[in-house]
Amino acid sequence: MVGDSGTDGTDDSPASRVGSSGAQPTAVNSAHMGILARDSDESAERAQIAILKALPTWKRLELLDDACTTTRTVVMAGLRSRFPELSDAARHRMLMDLLVGEETAERIWGPRAQSGP
Repeated sequence: MVGDSGTDGTDDSPASRVGSSGAQPTAVNSAHMGILARDSDESAERAQIAILKALPTWKRLELLDDACTTTRTVVMAGLRSRFPELSDAARHRMLMDLLVGEETAERIWGPRAQSGP
């Protein structure tokens, strides 16, 4: 399990290894990431990453929140289109199944109602 001590009593979790070299961790190391977007050439992608790195943290978090909100909106529209007969609550539960996994959703919200797929 992540965060458990190894057999020698040391903590081998990823969190324990962050910053162990003394260097500050970076959010994006584009030199090792390769191409992120297949529809952008390498120089355009480098420029985008440089712009994002220059933004203040609050702005990057705001952009991330916008992307998450947009994704949920698009997924819910798709669920409404595919399952018009389901209630909003049933579609929301399907969204949660997709986001956190069926097992975790069941632990949090209980078994899904049997009215849908």
